[in-house]
Amino acid sequence: MTLAGLIYISSKKVIIRRRLDTKEKVKRNHLSQRLNGFSQVWRDGVSTFGNRLTNMSHILRRRWRLFGGTVILVVAAVLGVLAVVEFKTFYIEARFLSRFAQKLSFSVKPGPNSSLRFPTYGPYDERLGYTQLPSFLKNLRAQGYQIEAQARPSSSLNEIIDWGLYPSFREKNQAGLAILAHDGRDLFKAQYPERI
Repeated sequence: MTLAGLIYISSKKVIIRRRLDTKEKVKRNHLSQRLNGFSQVWRDGVSTFGNRLTNMSHILRRRWRLFGGTVILVVAAVLGVLAVVEFKTFYIEARFLSRFAQKLSFSVKPGPNSSLRFPTYGPYDERLGYTQLPSFLKNLRAQGYQIEAQARPSSSLNEIIDWGLYPSFREKNQAGLAILAHDGRDLFKAQYPERI
């Protein structure tokens, strides 16, 4: 068989296949014509219902987008108004800081306080001798003196110190030492600076 014969045979197969395809199409058309009116209505109803569902899902998506956008805008507007009010009045900051400051306290209780922290540096603390308090106390204990009472900070004040912030206090213009007799007379009095 030559190449031309193969082409001729293969072209007949194509023609035969095409004829079979057209016969199948005729059968399908004949079956579709046989369908009664109920199945046609059913098919139309299902497609209509599907179209309605598709339209409803589009509508719902649009509504959710609109609702989500509205919620975002309302939240942004409320936060914006709160920010403007806070920047003008500092109301929230004042309320928070005043409540927090109420928790910062100390009390003097009998006995030594082993957890007391002393400043280690700073011009004010060095000038008034606060940085030397641990060595002063050590020397006094070595000479037989005892601590009768010492300050104890609240837990909030200890947290502030742990964060590296300075505890609040009234700044003194003058510091010194006064030793009083049992009747209240001055036995010794030294102040720094001597004059204000």
